[in-house]
Amino acid sequence: MKIALVYKAFEFFTFEIFSTMLKKRGHNVRLFFFPSLFDDYSIRSKRLAKIFSEESSILKDIEDFAPDMLFFSITTDSLVWNNKIARSLRETLKDSIFLAGGAHPTIIGKEFLKRYPFYDLAVRGMGDEAIISLSLEKSYEDIKGLIYKKDEKIIENDWQVLPDKKFLDTIPDKELFYKKMPFLRKYHTTFAQYGCNYRCSFCIHSSLKKEKKYSIKTRDIHIIIEELEDAKKRGSKYVIFYDDDLLSDNIFAKKLLNIYKEKIGLPFICITHPLSASEDMIRLLKSSGCIGVEIGTQIIDETIRKEVLNRFEDDNSIKNALSLFKDHNIPTTVDHIIGIPGETFEKHIKSLFFYKKNKASRVLISYLTAYPGITLNDILLEKGIIDKEKLLKIEAGDVDNYQFHGSLELNSRFYSLEALFEWLPFLSTNLIKKLSNILKRKELILPKIITKYIPFFICGLFYRHELNLRIFIKKYAYFVGKKIIDKLTFVMKLDFGFWENQTDPNPESQPPNPDSLKGVSK
Repeated sequence: MKIALVYKAFEFFTFEIFSTMLKKRGHNVRLFFFPSLFDDYSIRSKRLAKIFSEESSILKDIEDFAPDMLFFSITTDSLVWNNKIARSLRETLKDSIFLAGGAHPTIIGKEFLKRYPFYDLAVRGMGDEAIISLSLEKSYEDIKGLIYKKDEKIIENDWQVLPDKKFLDTIPDKELFYKKMPFLRKYHTTFAQYGCNYRCSFCIHSSLKKEKKYSIKTRDIHIIIEELEDAKKRGSKYVIFYDDDLLSDNIFAKKLLNIYKEKIGLPFICITHPLSASEDMIRLLKSSGCIGVEIGTQIIDETIRKEVLNRFEDDNSIKNALSLFKDHNIPTTVDHIIGIPGETFEKHIKSLFFYKKNKASRVLISYLTAYPGITLNDILLEKGIIDKEKLLKIEAGDVDNYQFHGSLELNSRFYSLEALFEWLPFLSTNLIKKLSNILKRKELILPKIITKYIPFFICGLFYRHELNLRIFIKKYAYFVGKKIIDKLTFVMKLDFGFWENQTDPNPESQPPNPDSLKGVSK
């Protein structure tokens, strides 16, 4: 069976696992990767996106491959794009099976196939069992998580949030994305566990936990180590753990980090939670090779965190965590959200000084986005901040994602705060005071290139621990460079072709035409 995996912008670990599982069963698996420069959730420019687009050629490649099945992994942010690609391919690949999985189909369930009939199937949950069962051509009725059409009805099978053991015990096919982006070989991305102990109101876990009970599922440590040993052999120099909280299971984390220290030893970064950051665990992180962490703080206001965001750590817990990371020389990136009900300009300024005083190395700004199904939407509706019509539009993919201005109407003064947070590593406390006083009196809206992209690139280039930023920068350098070289090569071929077809003005310098010699005696 020929299977096409369709994805845009970044590496996707789940597809790498699926690829290994499917190839072991003899299937021909191919990734069709759309770089989506200047249209990748982080940087947007319609003009530049059009110039650097490779969409038409990749669509042609997919059509030439003529897959039996196409897999799309869809978030709310990528819904419109995926639908555009699927519609386009549907016209020519009439006999192929189009399967949609990911966060968005998982949240809205069988409604997905009702709205988007150009997909044949959809999957709720991780989808690992469904993918393999479909490749084995099992009956739809027996496939966990599958949404399908039968007798003009849409049927949804029972589903699960976390993957099965076969998925957890599989080593990912990293070559799948490395062939598209060779620079990724230096940075090995992975997961040690799936799920989350928390249910923050702005996160997809708050939505999933309304329907399913789950916490965390860990991978076999020996499988993880085997995967990382392979990565070292292939030349990886860094490791990135994308778990929601690597330290959430203390016993598991201690065992993993001790073995990692002994057998792998590569510098790594990870995500954790202020309540998981005990001194023992931070000391172990440092000794194992951790060079940077990311923690969610959202806003320095205990009441808002508890009553609106469903987070129960107090400010002192965050302060202690930042202090411990600083004491052990582990740079810390904190996640801060703008657009939360109950926020004020002064509360964000208070947060800014808190991060500066407690030595956060960088602040990552997000804008509150009312993604489908999250429990925060109930609060937004109750307070009249959003209405049902707006939520339906977001559910249809009409959303300005969390890295831009979210989905809520904000006081425009709050947008000017982004520059202060993003430039925090380079500003003194006195300068922050002066700038914040100016912003209190005067609205100052600066272009995104100043508020976000310049500090973004500086941190990526000069901060060793900002591996995700480095990958992002290298992606643009690689694909922009590739596009320029392709253009130059094309122009040079045209030039050489032009001159090769010209007649030399001096006839005596031209080789004789064989036809002109016909009939001439020797």
